[in-house]
Amino acid sequence: MEKALAPPPNFTAKWECVGPTNIGGRLTCLAYHPKYPERIWAGAAGGGVWQSKDGGQNWASCWNDQDILNIGSLAVDPRNADTIYCGTGEANLSLDSYPGVGLYSTKDAGRTWQLLASSERSGVPSGIGVIAIDPFDSKHLLIGGVGYAEVSFAGKSVGGIYASFDSGVSWERKTFISTENYWCHSIVFHPTRRGTIYATFTEQGSRSGIWRSTDGGKKWQQLKKGLPDTALFGRTSLAISRSRPEVLYALAADESSESSDLVLGVFRSANGGDTWKPIHRKHFAKEGQLSYGNTIVSIPPIQTT
Repeated sequence: MEKALAPPPNFTAKWECVGPTNIGGRLTCLAYHPKYPERIWAGAAGGGVWQSKDGGQNWASCWNDQDILNIGSLAVDPRNADTIYCGTGEANLSLDSYPGVGLYSTKDAGRTWQLLASSERSGVPSGIGVIAIDPFDSKHLLIGGVGYAEVSFAGKSVGGIYASFDSGVSWERKTFISTENYWCHSIVFHPTRRGTIYATFTEQGSRSGIWRSTDGGKKWQQLKKGLPDTALFGRTSLAISRSRPEVLYALAADESSESSDLVLGVFRSANGGDTWKPIHRKHFAKEGQLSYGNTIVSIPPIQTT
C-alpha cells in the first residue's frame, strides 16, 4: 500500500521576481553547485549564461565571446562542479523559438567555454532542452532536444535523445522511438540505482509519453499503467525525489488540445514508474502555455534542528 503524502511544512513561502522582465529575456534553465547551492547558473532564451554566487541576489554574465546567445539547457557535473555543459537553442515549442549551434562545455565553472559538439557537424539538436549526466560515470552524457528537419542534412538537425560515452566528444542518436524526427523533453538518472534512466518523448503517436531504461540506455520500456493514452502526451517534464528516489513526478501537456498548451495532468509514481496516479485534481484546469512554461521539481525535505 502506498504511504500517504507527508503534510506540507508549516511556513509561508515568500517569492520575489528577480527578472528578467523584458519579452525576449525568458529563462530556459537553471543549474546549481552540488555542494554550494547558493552558486547558481541561469540560461536565457536570447541572453546567454549568467552566474550568481549569493543565491540569486546578484548576477554576472559568464557568456561573452560565444557565437550565439540562445540557451536551452545547463548541467553541472556532480563529480566535478567546475565542469558545466550548456546546450544552445531554445527547446520551447514554437516556430519563433531561437535555434542554437550545439553543445558547449566549460572546465572552469563558466569563465571560458568551448563548442564541444556542433549541430552542423555532429547532428545534435538545434534546440537542446535537457542535459543529463550519469551520476556513476561522468563520461556518460545524454541530451534531448527538438528539431524541425525530417532528416539531418546541411546543418539541419532532427530532435530526439542522443548519448555520449566520451564526455561529449562523439554522439549517437537513439532510434527506439523512431528513425524519423521526434522530440525528447526530459531525462533524469536514478541517483542511487546505476543504469536506470527516465525520459519523455513526443512522437505524434502511440510512442509518446514516459519511458524507462534499466541497463544504461540499451533497452527502453514505455510506462503506461495508471496514465492516460500515450498518444495524448505532449511536452512532459520529470522530477525524481532525491530523498525517496522511487518517487517520480510528471507534468504533461495535452497533445490533443489546440497548440498542445493545456495540462494533460500531473502524475506521481511511488514505485519507480511501474504505476502512476494523477494528483492534479482541478488545480490546473485553466493553466496554459505548456509548450513554454513546463517544468516540475521535487524539493527535498527541510532539515530542522
